[in-house]
Amino acid sequence: MTLPQFRILAVLADFGSARSARVAEALGIETSTVTRFADRMVAAGYVARDDEPAHSDAVTLELSAAGEDLVGQVTAWRERELARIFRQLPLAERAILTHALHQLVEAAGEGYGAMSRPNASAT
Repeated sequence: MTLPQFRILAVLADFGSARSARVAEALGIETSTVTRFADRMVAAGYVARDDEPAHSDAVTLELSAAGEDLVGQVTAWRERELARIFRQLPLAERAILTHALHQLVEAAGEGYGAMSRPNASAT
């Protein structure tokens, strides 16, 4: 599993079922790239793919149970690792880092990086 492939899984975890074009838009990559990676992840059992008969170019993707499990495992590991690293810092430095991260989030603006579920007409 490559990082770009995992990013697709993470987007699908947020969106649920979504067309490959919507996933590509969310990641800022080409639809053909998403479709190519998705084919590999379907073969590995992490993604379910549905070709829409009415739209030959529309491919709908969704996490399989194995994909959901993988995203959950990676997310939990990342949270544990960040907590472990954070605990290594002295309390005063934790406070400084926390303040700096809050400033970074504010500077990015409301909703930055948040991916809302597409409405039914967009899937």
